[in-house]
Amino acid sequence: MRRHYLTESEYETAEHRIYNDLPVFMAEDLSKIRSKFNQKVAERLTIEGEQYIQVEGKEHYILTSYGRLINTYSVRIIQPYISRTNVHWPLNDIHINCKRDFSKFGWKYDYEELVKRYVDNQWPCRPAVKALKKLFI
Repeated sequence: MRRHYLTESEYETAEHRIYNDLPVFMAEDLSKIRSKFNQKVAERLTIEGEQYIQVEGKEHYILTSYGRLINTYSVRIIQPYISRTNVHWPLNDIHINCKRDFSKFGWKYDYEELVKRYVDNQWPCRPAVKALKKLFI
């Protein structure tokens, strides 16, 4: 017997329905559900002066000019990996990279400023290098 595994999209849909007290088992076709992007959540979770852009292929994720990745559907801020030279998020099927993606959107990439924001605001992250871990303690 072969198991049926949920995709990330199906899991997030179920999580959204449970959290909002909606019936979990749906009779309607999942492909007809409208976009998962939530404008109100995006505006509420961004800081004044912080710009954002929707991630291609994952329209419910937004990348901000302050180096944060926010899931507007499940209302979560995704923790980045911070290496010696970059801030990035390896998601299931795409890899979001600040160094590469900031230039696409016309934003200035300043690694030291991004790391300083994470340290000063105590935003959760995953330092990939032992030397960086001292900054976050």
